[in-house]
Amino acid sequence: MGDRVMSTLTLNGDVSGFVNISSPTTPSSYTITLPTAAPTANGQYLSATTAGVASWSTLGPATYATLVGYTTTATAAGTTTLTASSTYNQFFTGTTTQTIVMPDVTTLAAGWTFHISNNSTGTLTVNSSGGNLISTCLPGTSLQLVCILTTGTTAASWDYELVGFTTPTGTGNVVLATSPSITTATLTNPTITNYVETYYNIGTVTSTVTIDLTNGTFQNLTMTSATALTVTLPTATAGKSFILILRQPASGTANAVSWAASPPVKWSGGTAPTITATVAKADILTFVSDGTNWYGSYVQNYTP
Repeated sequence: MGDRVMSTLTLNGDVSGFVNISSPTTPSSYTITLPTAAPTANGQYLSATTAGVASWSTLGPATYATLVGYTTTATAAGTTTLTASSTYNQFFTGTTTQTIVMPDVTTLAAGWTFHISNNSTGTLTVNSSGGNLISTCLPGTSLQLVCILTTGTTAASWDYELVGFTTPTGTGNVVLATSPSITTATLTNPTITNYVETYYNIGTVTSTVTIDLTNGTFQNLTMTSATALTVTLPTATAGKSFILILRQPASGTANAVSWAASPPVKWSGGTAPTITATVAKADILTFVSDGTNWYGSYVQNYTP
């Protein structure tokens, strides 16, 4: 056993001053074995095993320069594989796609983070080291990926979130999906191919009905036998339009249809149509609005 010393070790400076190293007030007995050599890089620190063997360590799996640095890659429809020594910021430019493979998580520390910015015009596909999709990064957006497990090769080892847009427009929630639901959006000069209007079947009505366009812009109703019907259109909003199918009952007595005075409905020639007065027949009416009036047109005498 070595000689016992006092609880405080004093190291005097060459000229003046000193440093005291003190043990805890009530320590347990243990031994710390210092490294056999000096640090190999600036910024290293002492870390120790549970056996008390100390060594020089670097913060995380990468150097400080890696943590704050950035790398720019031009997309080339190829693959960029990141490692533990890859920079935190990964910028992608160019005009095509790129696949990004995240590092093997066994080489990382939990919480290690990468920031991917897509400044290209192509979509980035971000996979785990095992080739599993973590997320896609659309043009003009950024992803932040955090290592949450240091085992495994699947997407479950990573947490990610969409953290930015280079050219944001509009307000509200971000919608990124194959079949998104978008409310009150304004589209300028779009090209729409093979679109579908929402069809809504009002069902069988009695003497009155009010059309509600929040249900859809293609609506259908069936009248009740021997019951005259009054139809009230929705508030006239400039630019809105809809289609209405009026069906007579399948049997019994056909009905007359009238239109509520407000909001006003204008018809060609100034006269509302006489709805086909035959059971099991249908008329199709189309309405457009200028913000003050609805303007109606029609085709008649269909057999559904």
